[in-house]
Order: sequence, then C-alpha cells, then structure tokens
Amino acid sequence: MSNMTKVLIGGAAVLALGATAFAMSRADGDERGERSERQQTVQMGDLPAPVRQAVQRQLQGGPVQHIEKRTEEGRTVYEVRTERDGKPTEMVIGEDGRVLGSGAPGRDRDDDDD
Repeated sequence: MSNMTKVLIGGAAVLALGATAFAMSRADGDERGERSERQQTVQMGDLPAPVRQAVQRQLQGGPVQHIEKRTEEGRTVYEVRTERDGKPTEMVIGEDGRVLGSGAPGRDRDDDDD
C-alpha cells in the first residue's frame, strides 16, 4: 500500500470520527447541557388539559409570566414562570399534569421539599 493511500485512508478515518463526535454532541445537547432545539414558548391555551388544570390549581388565579415546553430525559415537561408573594417562582409540570417541582428560578427540581 502506498503512502498516499495510507494518508487518504487515515484522513477519511479522522473525518468520520470527527463527524460522529459532532453528531453525538448535538444529540446530547449544547455546552450547557440543554436541548435548545427542543424548547419552545407556549401560551396557556396551547397547554394539554391536564397541564392547564395543574397550572390553574397551583396558581389559583395568579399571573403566568412565561411557559416553556421542553423535552427532558425523553419526557415532555412544561416550565411555568410566575410570581408568588412578590418573588419569582418556577414550576415544572409533566404532560400528565403532575407537578414535578417548584421553587425559585434556576433551582433543581431534586431540591424540592415535596
């Protein structure tokens, strides 16, 4: 095998590995660990009935500032931002209407006292 053939085969292998690594990193999310391509802002009227009912039950007529739909660990969840007692609050609600977490914005769901 000539040196030129070896160089071409080696170059093709490097390109294939690079393309695979890039594709895997895009599938896993961006550098912050988020899947921005799977996030979208939604309105209250666009929520599935169980989610809308959970939001209304939790907020008891309080204002909704922002709702975001996203995929998290293969599940669709809705992040609802609001204000309670003058403090910003977030709730994460599953597609079935179950409240998965709530608290101050940026706080992990796993930190809940529920």
